[in-house]
Amino acid sequence: MKNISMIGVDLAKNVFQVHGVDAAGKVLVQRQLRRRQMEKFLAALPVGVVVGMEACGGAHHWGRLVQKLGHQARLMPAGYVKPYVKRNKNDGRDAEGVCEAMGRPTMRFVPVKSVRARRCRYCIARAGCWFVSAPWRRTRCIRRFRNSASLRLRA
Repeated sequence: MKNISMIGVDLAKNVFQVHGVDAAGKVLVQRQLRRRQMEKFLAALPVGVVVGMEACGGAHHWGRLVQKLGHQARLMPAGYVKPYVKRNKNDGRDAEGVCEAMGRPTMRFVPVKSVRARRCRYCIARAGCWFVSAPWRRTRCIRRFRNSASLRLRA
């Protein structure tokens, strides 16, 4: 585990597939981990390992955890990873494709969102729904947004 330079992770609800390579591209780790084992596995890695995942709702949580442990988190849109997944798609090949895509120099990455940024995005999305409705809802929406923004700014 000392020589691992990149880890590709295929995220799921309970079981994660991990694919790790060294700087030369030699496969060092290919295993299936449960949610509890995943945190222990990431903590055991040497600091500075690049961990890549497909960007989804849960990926931002895992990206924050990876960064907290001292590693570099890279999230990629699923559409950019798909060309690097070999035939007969399964979780192991998805993790391998993530690892392969991460090493490409032209790959575009998604920044890891903080909890605050995700909440603000949710609030703005909800505000759009409220604006479409009746005028009295519009006023209520403005008040809710103003109050929720002021509470977050104080914290």
